[in-house]
Amino acid sequence: MATNTFLFTDIAGSTRLWQENAQAMEAALRAHDEVTLSTVERHGGRVFKHTGDGVAAIFESARPALEAAADLQRSLARTAHPEIGPLRVRIGIHSGEAQERDGDYFGLCVTRAARLMAAGHGGQILVSFVTERLAGADDLPLRDLGESRLRDLSRAERIFQLSYEGEPESFPPLGNVDAAPNNLPTFPTSFVGRDQEMAELNKLVHGSRLVTITGVGGAGKTRVALQTAAELASEFAGGVWLVELAAVTDPAAVDSAMLSALSLQQPAGVSPRQALLEHLAKAQAILVLVDNCEHMIDAVADLVGDILAHSPGTTVIATSRELLGVPGEVSFRLRSMGLPPRDADAIGVRSADAVKLFVERGAAARSDFRLSRDNSDHVVEICRRLDGMPLALELAAARLRTFSTDQIASHLDQRFRLLTGGSRTALPRQQTLTATIEWSYRLLANIEAELLRRLSVFQDGFTFDSVTAVCSGDSIEELDVLELLPGLVDKSLVAMDDDEGQVRYRLLETLRQFARDRLDETGRSEDWRRRHGAHFAGFGSETSVERMFGPGGDELIRRLRPEIGNLRQAMSWAIGAGDFGVALGALRVYKRISAAGGTGWSEGLAWSSQVFELDRGELTDEQRGLLLYLHGTSLALAGQLDGAIGLLTESVDIQRRVEAETGDPDLTPELPMALNWLSLATLWNGGGGERNEVYTGFQEEILELARRRNERVMIALALANLAHHRDPGGDPGRARQLFEEAEGAIRSLGSEARLAGLAWQRAGFEFHQGELEEARRRLEYAEHVHEASGAEAEALEARLLGLHCAVELGEWERIEDYRQALPGLFDDENRASLLFHQIAIALGAGIDAALGRSERVAIAAGASKAIAERGRTLRWDYVDYFERLVENSRSVLDEVTFRRLSEQGVAKSPDEIIAFLLDL
Repeated sequence: MATNTFLFTDIAGSTRLWQENAQAMEAALRAHDEVTLSTVERHGGRVFKHTGDGVAAIFESARPALEAAADLQRSLARTAHPEIGPLRVRIGIHSGEAQERDGDYFGLCVTRAARLMAAGHGGQILVSFVTERLAGADDLPLRDLGESRLRDLSRAERIFQLSYEGEPESFPPLGNVDAAPNNLPTFPTSFVGRDQEMAELNKLVHGSRLVTITGVGGAGKTRVALQTAAELASEFAGGVWLVELAAVTDPAAVDSAMLSALSLQQPAGVSPRQALLEHLAKAQAILVLVDNCEHMIDAVADLVGDILAHSPGTTVIATSRELLGVPGEVSFRLRSMGLPPRDADAIGVRSADAVKLFVERGAAARSDFRLSRDNSDHVVEICRRLDGMPLALELAAARLRTFSTDQIASHLDQRFRLLTGGSRTALPRQQTLTATIEWSYRLLANIEAELLRRLSVFQDGFTFDSVTAVCSGDSIEELDVLELLPGLVDKSLVAMDDDEGQVRYRLLETLRQFARDRLDETGRSEDWRRRHGAHFAGFGSETSVERMFGPGGDELIRRLRPEIGNLRQAMSWAIGAGDFGVALGALRVYKRISAAGGTGWSEGLAWSSQVFELDRGELTDEQRGLLLYLHGTSLALAGQLDGAIGLLTESVDIQRRVEAETGDPDLTPELPMALNWLSLATLWNGGGGERNEVYTGFQEEILELARRRNERVMIALALANLAHHRDPGGDPGRARQLFEEAEGAIRSLGSEARLAGLAWQRAGFEFHQGELEEARRRLEYAEHVHEASGAEAEALEARLLGLHCAVELGEWERIEDYRQALPGLFDDENRASLLFHQIAIALGAGIDAALGRSERVAIAAGASKAIAERGRTLRWDYVDYFERLVENSRSVLDEVTFRRLSEQGVAKSPDEIIAFLLDL
């Protein structure tokens, strides 16, 4: 097939124009069609289709298409329509191969051009990277807009904007998948077919807030749900969020799984459900619940029902083999992909969705594969025998690497005859899918099948090193894995993901369940699950504080964070099997990774509680000290401070004694961090002392201990904490000296992220010392580094305090910047914790005081008191600052007025306090 260039147009805002003046719009559309047709033909193209309020045109080469687009926009801009003004048309241009049928064109290239056009705005011309290259466009006014995911989930497209005389000065951001916040994945393969289903789903989602896509496993429910969400992304400012439920086996963990999927943190004292509902209450968002909700249908239905009741702007798309049973739910049954009719001609065969999917995946498996007259009958037979099931088709297409289409068809025929003795009560398509997987499995060599069975013990993917460590032995040597694992990838039984050089493998969930059942049949499943648990529990030394937060720590965290699922699996097995050693080791690794941003506090508490209550027999002092430390930190994060202090105190006492008796710090690696957590829990519980002498006493012990051990991370941490927690009324010179020592220690670690954190701490100190310019300088640095690393919460905190410094310096025009930035503080539960409420109250009161609004300062005093009564006092370094503001307000107002306003603040709920702060 030849490479052509496709040009798509569409009139922006046409629906509104038709509604306002249909007669004028009808005349304008005729004029638009005439000028478009003449312009396209003048440049050697041909309009082959009208698409509502636009056209689709084809050109034999790229450059004439670009020239036609520029001429067309100039002509349209000069054509005024008195009643509605000039038409604003968006244009998308892409090049590639396509199939022609009855004068129309089909294929991914055509779809790509249409999606490119849909991402633009009236007056804009968007050009794909392929077209830009083919056009030899160095002399054309093309501006590189960078890469952008169009309204599908395949690879990102590098997009250029073609300029022309009369073009608007600027355009809004492109309307693509990333137009709204999201965690949608990028698939290495394109989305094929399903046009009719997608159109129906789009209507259903616009008409109902809960759409459940039902169908048998392997029908493509997840991909269709994600594609639907991607196409609607620009309509939901609150984001599009994928919630994967396959790894969740405990109904009580569904809320936490969704909280984690939305990248939300859970404030102390707030349940996961409450945190979710509070976040979603004002959000305009889509939640996509995938991986078959039916395995925990009651828990999922309960959560979805609550979300729909309390979050009017939230829409849910779920995939399941059965309905959730929630009021207002709309069902969409996803059937097999379309098959060609029995009497279909060549065009009818090519246009069937099942054939298109098989042919595209086949071409990916073997670059020279094409649908031809010689193989067409075999392809149709394969598609029919597999009932058009996407998973089955993809598995069969992967076999084109080693088999011809007639061989595949022949194998299918044999295997289906062999596998017809299953349950008569199962649906035919369920039997078909089972047969397809069984067929693929039986084609494996014995050693390949054995590795596939062992791989089922992993959860959420695995690395090559983990496969070698867990799965080798007993007939599979380590060198065998080097050949076998890529072979399973080639056969599409194992998926491979490459994220910036970090390669991970995974089994599709359906295949994992199938392989797990086969492993159980061998009677050896417990052996391999034990090896899996022991492997991940053995990551303890690799996840030490010094390794994770020292040189190379950022890369280590990035590599280990995906193992959270395997650690959950390891703990789950160990708890069920009563293996305390594996459970404790896995919990230690899990806690370290989750502290670096893996999970929320409630899940950590659930795991540590189960391990803590496990029948553990006789413990060594080292084990007991570690267990008390791990569970104590979980209680501290959950706000159960009294219990946390008791456990952490006991842990510290045990570890101190062990080190004193043995002189071996390797037996007490967690002692410095246990001391740090004990100091924090004591401080949070109001026991830090009037001048933080209790807290600083712990930090001085940590510093001495870390220096004796030469633990550079802990040295830097203790120095920074000692500097940050110096008495503001004490010796500022000593505090600055400590900050300089901390900076030197951190620089030796080579961690810019840690330097940014220290800069934020130092800025806070300088702010309270009145050195506002110095504070602002450091905050600008912290904001820049945090933004570059994706630490949005930290960047926002630095920006807000920096803007506050500007206002304090008399730069009143920055107040508006502060007002615009403030809502971001409450975008997710991490930043909307009561601790940050208190800081926001203090900073807002500072601006109110500067504006002479003493009444609001009085209300803020009461609001701060209300939050303190809920267990979160104002952070110590803001106390003196805030008290000065309150006393100034009290001196301006009479006592009765001040008390009345303060009581108004005390009576406010957390949501009312947020509204008060945002009304600055």
